Amino acid sequence: MSLMECVREIRADEAHVDETELDTARQALLREIAGAERRPARRRLRLGVGLAGLAAASAVGAIVIANTIAPPESAAAAVFEEAAEVAVTGEAFDVPAGSYLRVSADSESLVPWDVDMPDETSRFNNGNVADAEAVLQLQGTTELYLPSDRSGDWIQTGGETELVATYGERADQALAEFTSQDGRFGGEPTMLIAPGGVYQAPGAFGETDHTYYLDSREYWAEQPTDPHELLAWLRTSMGETDPDSAASDSSIVETLTDSIGNAAAPPERRAAWLRVLALLDGSTVESVEGDVTTIRFSWSTEWWDAWTLIEIDTARGVVLGVTKSGAQTGADVKIDGLPQWGSRTTFTYDVVDAAPALVD
Repeated sequence: MSLMECVREIRADEAHVDETELDTARQALLREIAGAERRPARRRLRLGVGLAGLAAASAVGAIVIANTIAPPESAAAAVFEEAAEVAVTGEAFDVPAGSYLRVSADSESLVPWDVDMPDETSRFNNGNVADAEAVLQLQGTTELYLPSDRSGDWIQTGGETELVATYGERADQALAEFTSQDGRFGGEPTMLIAPGGVYQAPGAFGETDHTYYLDSREYWAEQPTDPHELLAWLRTSMGETDPDSAASDSSIVETLTDSIGNAAAPPERRAAWLRVLALLDGSTVESVEGDVTTIRFSWSTEWWDAWTLIEIDTARGVVLGVTKSGAQTGADVKIDGLPQWGSRTTFTYDVVDAAPALVD
């Protein structure tokens, strides 16, 4: 039973509180909880002040009662659970016959250039910005067109990389090296047609007929749907069975949120992934704006710190954005003016009548 359903049951015999009031109250409550998570524990959480009218204040009271009966581990966990309950219905991805669900991923990343690496081909392989003499900020867009009949042709487009900005006194040298390496910059638009989401292409180690998927279905049969069992499966598959492993948890968050192909998974899979995120430590509510809640994950180890922001649309049960810091070692960065993030991706979902390959 969802949080909202608990509210409705508890207050079924009391004054009516409509959906708009409940939504307003939920957002206000999450903002208060988010603020409380960032405030010292000695401060008491004060609810109901400044809400939109007595009805909304009454709805907040109902939510507090529901949380008293079955308190979530954190406000962030409650958000992931709420989104999972919507995701499992599959309603967000309902597509009329003959149409396509278009999933767009607009991505930006910072690419450090370290002159101390052995040669030109490896100078972009050190991801530690603190070691960089220059940084390139690049962006690109990938679009995945999913037909209403998933046995039809899936279309994926992309391939182009654009330069947004350069940083550092040696940026011109870094850009020249990056541009000179085949496949590293620019590129022509590409289009991949995959019947049923499956295609053949050369693989590693000389394979010439390897099967690839535009989603992660090759792992679905192995993945449990129970979130606790799935979390254990993910940690084992990543070689990390320690439940307190920051490396494991940061990789799990990235795997479950930052791939355009995740949208093609069955509803029960997407819901299970959201419920796994609810089980992980280190998450807090960063902000709430309408139906969009931003969750912050933070990790710290002996060697590095990292954080990830995830924007969740709780009305549709989908991930709208992922922003990551990358591993931060605490060393001073030599370059001024760099963004505080290492990469960020924005996802959009809409229904279109045709895919590019089928348009003249």
